[in-house]
Amino acid sequence: VIELPSAATVGTGSLLVIKDEVSGTRTVGNAITISASSGDTVDNASSTTLAGSMTSKTFYSDGSTKWFII
Repeated sequence: VIELPSAATVGTGSLLVIKDEVSGTRTVGNAITISASSGDTVDNASSTTLAGSMTSKTFYSDGSTKWFII
């Protein structure tokens, strides 16, 4: 589990990339969970996951309480 920092702490427009560098396919059963800090959301949810082969997600902060996957 990876917890994103508070969107308010990092500020508006901040980008954060999380990349799974392990080669091979990561199944849903061993996916990396990326959770929002308390009071924040990630695309209106409390968390998201990384599964597949060497996947990544880029997150954008609104500077308040929201992270968006872009």
